[in-house]
Amino acid sequence: MEDVYEIGQLIKYHRKKMNLTLKQLGKMVGYSAAAISKIEAGKYNPPKHMLEAIQKALHIKELVYDKQHPVYVKLSAWQKEIAQNNIAESTEYYLQMQQYPVSFYTNYESVYLLQRFQHSLLCFHIEEAASLVCHIQETALRVPQQDAYHYNKSLAFFYVLQDQLKNAHIYLRVAKRSDKNIFEEDGAAHLYQAILYSKMENYIDSNHHASIAIKFFLESMNNENLLLSRIILIINDIPLGKTASAIPALHKLLENNRNSIHTTFIQYILSLAYLFENNYDASLKHSREAINKEDRKSLRVAYLYLRAFTYVLIGNKDNANVYISGGLKLKQGKKYDYKFYILHHIVQQSYGEESFKQKMKKEIIRYYQQTGDKAELDFCYVLLGKIHYDQQHYKQSADYFFQATSKHNIAKLLTMYPQK
Repeated sequence: MEDVYEIGQLIKYHRKKMNLTLKQLGKMVGYSAAAISKIEAGKYNPPKHMLEAIQKALHIKELVYDKQHPVYVKLSAWQKEIAQNNIAESTEYYLQMQQYPVSFYTNYESVYLLQRFQHSLLCFHIEEAASLVCHIQETALRVPQQDAYHYNKSLAFFYVLQDQLKNAHIYLRVAKRSDKNIFEEDGAAHLYQAILYSKMENYIDSNHHASIAIKFFLESMNNENLLLSRIILIINDIPLGKTASAIPALHKLLENNRNSIHTTFIQYILSLAYLFENNYDASLKHSREAINKEDRKSLRVAYLYLRAFTYVLIGNKDNANVYISGGLKLKQGKKYDYKFYILHHIVQQSYGEESFKQKMKKEIIRYYQQTGDKAELDFCYVLLGKIHYDQQHYKQSADYFFQATSKHNIAKLLTMYPQK
């Protein structure tokens, strides 16, 4: 860490964490309180032996380290594989690091854990990534801003994958403040924004960032992120009624990228596009292929939900229940637990029960409000609006319909499964 001010801030952070005064720390390392104060203020660049003494006293593992050290070089090489979405190569580095004792990377712990976090996100190992979130958040607060950028950007991606859209938006803004110049020139940052805005149904901004991301990934020859950016552009066309162009484009991507890490995702989007066209046979074909080839639970749960929903639409309750049950067994978080819960009650025609309505109002809607998941929130509002309308509670019905910004057409679905 070359910036004197940043070193000082790091020392100050750890001194206060240990509840030490300037005088107490100075006594521990053999220097005056005034000298420690100057270091913390960034007014004095201490010699290496002094930094090492402070490092030892405060138990700071990463105040002084050599970027030419073999461990740091290995970590840097690992990061490059992660950035290029090379899962096999990244996994090889991950397994290598797992074989070493903790002491092997003690002085590089934060760098190592950031790489582990990013590797987990790359592989969609969400549970492992979640176990590292607190450390990543804490580290982002105490490292130099240029380093904090990578921590905050990675946290944003974690929350994007979790559909916690408010948190994702916050961490993208924080990352931008950390280093605006790098942020604007970072294809991955634009890709994360494209995904986020797509999930928020802000297709104009999503397309804008996806297009910028494509430009950067063409230059860096990052084929996997390039492909994902193109998929996002196609996804944004589907709810706008452009399935006639989206479906051939997806088939072309699938044909040209059979070995991509995004192959099952393309199959899933094809299934969704065919569902929008009411071509249920084609939709079921592609969702089946996506499920059969996908082991990553955080993706598989979405594929199972789409297939369950399709069976609900065609009136096949038995198959719908099979996939609803399968999705719930994966335990992939509240979003899909709630989605399967709602779908189950629609199939059972029990969504008019008071217990269901209360869970929707007091628990499910609040969760989607907290995460900023507009699409799911609107579905809940429209569903409650229709429930109250059918029960002749017209004022309550109007209140819920008014809150929905996107008018999901679920009339056909509820007509097939009327309240008992």
